[in-house]
Amino acid sequence: PYNLFTSSPPPLPVVDQRDYDIRSYQTGYYGQYLLKFWKVSVVAGVRSNDAATKIRFFSNRAPYSDDRGSSTPNFGAVVDVLKNVSVYGTLAYGYTPTTTLDFSRNLLPNVRTRNAETGVKIDLFRSQLLFQGSYFKLYQSTALVPDPQHPGYLIAAPGLQSEGIDLSIIGQVTPDWMISGSYVNAKPEVLTFSRFGNTVQGQPRETFSLYSSYRRKLTDEVKAGIGAGAYGRSRSAVTRTGSYWVPAALQVDLNGFLNWRQFDLNIGVRNLFDRRNYGISFNTTYLPINETRNVRATLSY
Repeated sequence: PYNLFTSSPPPLPVVDQRDYDIRSYQTGYYGQYLLKFWKVSVVAGVRSNDAATKIRFFSNRAPYSDDRGSSTPNFGAVVDVLKNVSVYGTLAYGYTPTTTLDFSRNLLPNVRTRNAETGVKIDLFRSQLLFQGSYFKLYQSTALVPDPQHPGYLIAAPGLQSEGIDLSIIGQVTPDWMISGSYVNAKPEVLTFSRFGNTVQGQPRETFSLYSSYRRKLTDEVKAGIGAGAYGRSRSAVTRTGSYWVPAALQVDLNGFLNWRQFDLNIGVRNLFDRRNYGISFNTTYLPINETRNVRATLSY
C-alpha cells in the first residue's frame, strides 16, 4: 500500500513477475435421468470433470504436469403431498480444478463443494401465488484468499460452510395486483479456525427484496399503473479478520407506467430516499458507492 498524501512507504518498483507459463485443458461429461411415478419425481445425474495442466518455467526450474479429475453426482426428488403442496430435496456435489500457483509456484488445491436443500412449495389462491420455503446447507472444501506476506498471490485457507433459510413468494394477488418478495437468512462460517482469520468475507447474514405493482385499465386503449420496491442486506465483512465491515444497505425504488396503443411510457425514481449505500467489497482500499437518487424515463414503441 502506498499513501499518496504522505508519500510513505515509497512505491514499489514495477517489475514483470511473469516467470512461468500455464496451459490447462479441461474436459467435462454430464448425464442426467428423470423418472416420474405416482406423485413422485426423481432426478439423478453425474458430472465428470478432468483437467490437465502443464507448467513451463522461464527459469532453471524443471517443468511439470498435473492431471486432476473427479466425478460428482447430484440427486433430487419432488413429492406432491396435496394438490397445491409439494415437498422437495436436492443434494449436489461439485468439483472445480484450480490452475493458480502460489508464491512458491505450486498449484493450489482444487475446490470441492456439497450443496443440500430441502423445502416446500405451496400454490395459493388457485395457483395465482407461489410460496416457497427451504432450508439449505452449503459446504466448500477450500477458500483461496490473498497471501498476506506476498501481495498479488493467493494461498489456500480452510473451507467454508453456510446454512440458513430461503423464503420467496411471487404471483398475482388480483388480476391487477402483482407482488414478489424474497428473504434469505444465512450463517456463513469457516470450517476450522486459522491464522488467516475466521470471518467469512462478502457474505451478509440477511438479504431481502420486496416489489409490488398495480395496473389498471382506464379505457380500451389506455392502461396505467404504479410500482414500488425495496431491496437490502445486512452488513458484510471486508476482511477475514473481521476488522473492517461494509454497513447494511437499503434502497427503495418507485416507478409509474402508462400504456397507450403501441406506446409504453415508464418513469422511475431509483434510490428514492437518496440513501448512501455501499457495495460489498473484499479489499480494504476499495469501497464501492452505489447509485444516488436518479430519475429514468423510457418511451418505447
